[in-house]
Amino acid sequence: MRVFDCSEPFSERFLKRYAELWPSRVHLSRLDVAGSETIFEPLGAEEHDRFAELEAAYGLIFPDLRCVARVSRFRPAEVPAVLTETRDGRSRRELENVAANPTLPTYLRDIVKGFLVEERQPLTLHLNADNPTIQKLAARLDLRDDVSRHALVSLYNNALMLLARVLRVQDVQAMFVQYNQVIELMLSLAAERTHLQGMLNARQTELDELRQADTADTEVDRFVSCFVAMPFNDPRAAEIYEALRIVLEDRPYYWRVVRADDSVERYGLWSNLKAKLVRAHCYVAVLTETVNANVMIEVGRMEALEGRPILLLRDASAPDLPADLRGRLYQVVTRTGQDLVSEVRDAIERQEALRGLRGERFLSETALRSIARVDGPVGRELSRRYETWQTFLATDSAVIASQVNLPLPMVEGIKATLSAAEG
Repeated sequence: MRVFDCSEPFSERFLKRYAELWPSRVHLSRLDVAGSETIFEPLGAEEHDRFAELEAAYGLIFPDLRCVARVSRFRPAEVPAVLTETRDGRSRRELENVAANPTLPTYLRDIVKGFLVEERQPLTLHLNADNPTIQKLAARLDLRDDVSRHALVSLYNNALMLLARVLRVQDVQAMFVQYNQVIELMLSLAAERTHLQGMLNARQTELDELRQADTADTEVDRFVSCFVAMPFNDPRAAEIYEALRIVLEDRPYYWRVVRADDSVERYGLWSNLKAKLVRAHCYVAVLTETVNANVMIEVGRMEALEGRPILLLRDASAPDLPADLRGRLYQVVTRTGQDLVSEVRDAIERQEALRGLRGERFLSETALRSIARVDGPVGRELSRRYETWQTFLATDSAVIASQVNLPLPMVEGIKATLSAAEG
């Protein structure tokens, strides 16, 4: 088989005339038309299914049927897409040239224009199944996003430049605008990737610091400390947090429930948070209706400190857990008020890893309020100065009265009440 380039004027007509004179010597067949299987090898049914959505995507981009996409296999594989005309495409172009030629009689041009009124046959956009770009596009989950749309239009424009001998001004303008959009999108994606890489590096550094602190001589609190990760300015999360405090800071646990912003133990946000994470015995993450990125980050930090129980308290309105958290312990909470407290208590009691934690009794505001009826600033000050029951009971009552500015009989009464509860 011989292949001839007929892009020069009269080349195709010369070959056709030659074939008419010598039909026994030559048979002509156009290779660059839509239906040619000489160049464009059809795909099998199973393989074609992989590219069906890619073909359909062009129907959404070009609803005017400017082109019809077909996936096939052709050489070279480096070319992702080419455009071909129907068999009458070239004839139509020649008629368009005649209709626009001012040297021809007007009546003749009007006759030709009458033929051109008929609907134009769409071009066929051949997508190369062996090309890596086409394969990546076919593998995308969503071909309607901006990245996919710009990529699909760019493939069409590149193929149009390969096909066209002379581009119209409007085609060039459309390509210019679209290529600028592609450049802008690529730059935006590059900037976003740089930002995400910076965040990833920062998170990795934090995890390394946590692991180093965990393997150093840093001691956990004498009392059981439970660190809670939760979204701030979220009324439902605050309600669940208060229920946790009521359950864990009172009998029979007497733990300390702490979150990132309730006290300053180190200068700097990260140093303060790291100190609380390392000193805690266990962790609780509160998940509510809106997925909070900071809570997810803190869960990742918790997982870096191996061997410490993590419980996810998920409100009923929260979305499904991310795939990498589905194997974690979690409990769904649905109630409010005192019913929520009971629900949280039941959730804690079901976790054997949490029930087994032991330590000194933390002197919390919750326990002072519940047992000794001490509330407000007095309870906060006693809890701040004397972290454990043992420390409070062992300190001279007169010293406590002086430091907290309380009557001595009141201090002794609080001690007596706590001693009775301790026994």
